[in-house]
Amino acid sequence: YLGSIIDSNLSILSHLESIKRKINFITYKLTPIRLLKDLRLSANLFKVFCLPLYRLGAINFQYSNDHERKKFRQSIKTNFKKFCLLPFNLPNRLLQKITGNIKAIFNKMILRIGTK
Repeated sequence: YLGSIIDSNLSILSHLESIKRKINFITYKLTPIRLLKDLRLSANLFKVFCLPLYRLGAINFQYSNDHERKKFRQSIKTNFKKFCLLPFNLPNRLLQKITGNIKAIFNKMILRIGTK
């Protein structure tokens, strides 16, 4: 699929590296807006600009092992915290209240891709 990075092992780790570079660029370009420190605005910007990048990796998600899946979910959490200027030691319960259940969000993304 166009935009998804697939290696010979069908691993999603190479896609994560690509996403990391793209999110760093988006984060840099949106810094003036992000510095307004409006959490709702930052969360919406993350959902609009960054989550679609992860959605492209969901194609390989069904072929990956548990370690790669955990790393993928952790990448979403880490990049969300960085994008929204939240502390990295933010408890997961509080993060879940802000974003909703990331696992559930990701499962919805996989179901949408599987039905198309």
